[in-house]
Amino acid sequence: RACRQQPADYFVVTVPLKILQNGALDFSPALPTHKQEAIDEATVWDGFKAFIEFSDAFYPTFIGFDVSPETAGQKLYYDAAYGQRSNRHVLGLFTVGIASRPYQQRSGTDRLNYMLDGQASANYIQHITQDWNAEPHINGAYIYDHENWRRVKTLGESVDDKIYFAGEAYTNGQNWGGVDAAATAAIAAVQELMR
Repeated sequence: RACRQQPADYFVVTVPLKILQNGALDFSPALPTHKQEAIDEATVWDGFKAFIEFSDAFYPTFIGFDVSPETAGQKLYYDAAYGQRSNRHVLGLFTVGIASRPYQQRSGTDRLNYMLDGQASANYIQHITQDWNAEPHINGAYIYDHENWRRVKTLGESVDDKIYFAGEAYTNGQNWGGVDAAATAAIAAVQELMR
């Protein structure tokens, strides 16, 4: 809505799916019903990420956590400096789905205390966090890993050879939800547009 309305022969939509679900873009004419239903019905996971710097690497390279049910989200800690030419000790936290909510529901010192205890508190230097839901141009993490592939394929389909979609949620239904899927979708959209 912040953009001026400009007619175009073709355009590529690359906004996150949650932005379309929230109605931040208006299409004139409206998108076909099956396309709008796919947009409305797809699940976008909540997401939270943090990087915490410590004075010592007291943690393993990777720690995965069980989320129940398995289809409800993911949570893992990982050594973000692993394999890097760095003498800093940075632990990454990645959460999506229900696993991200305890971090999103807290702020400030309460959130920090929730992330730290024991050796973490003793070795803490600094941290940064990103709540993807609170990002004004994102509003969520990425499309649900267990989404129906037919719905994902519909999300990736062009409209009337004029509107093309590119991004992690707009694919051919074989792969979605990651950087590689977003790049592949962008290539496919441009190739289709150039035909």
